Amino acid sequence: MASYKFALGQALLELAARQQTFVPLPELAVPYAAGLCEHLQVEDRQSTSAQSQFLDACRSRNRGDLDAAQLAEAAVRLGFADVIDAFHVSRGGQPTPTRFFVDERASRQGITLTDRLLELANGQQAKVLPLEVDARWNLVQLSWGLRLGPITGVRDAVSGHQDGRSAELLISRSCRRRR
Repeated sequence: MASYKFALGQALLELAARQQTFVPLPELAVPYAAGLCEHLQVEDRQSTSAQSQFLDACRSRNRGDLDAAQLAEAAVRLGFADVIDAFHVSRGGQPTPTRFFVDERASRQGITLTDRLLELANGQQAKVLPLEVDARWNLVQLSWGLRLGPITGVRDAVSGHQDGRSAELLISRSCRRRR
């Protein structure tokens, strides 16, 4: 498990708030990597994996060893390896009911944001969704930092109206409510 889905969720909400539809990977890489860099400054552990070349690149950026362009290039090369494929997959391995982007890496080297995401990022919950994604990310990284292991036992306390769904489903749950 890693915090990549949180970073991608934040980046998607940010880009969708601009009413952007097609997002080239280099453009997606900027807010995606920035979110990870920011969270690495609070908690160095952002993954259950022992090693990550992409997180190492983010750490290098935080130390000033990489500039923004170099970090974006590293994100395009290393940072999207699994997260784009995994974003619409829930904990049990099932696909989420709502898609927020279409993966066009093979044909256009980017993703296309769906109307559902654009509506959500610019609707009534536009201000709260990024805060909720960040709060959940903070909880997970706190757990890792304290070496608490899985935090599923506190799901009900932090989930509230999300019915215990994980952060990547937060957006999907909100879409169903708006129908």
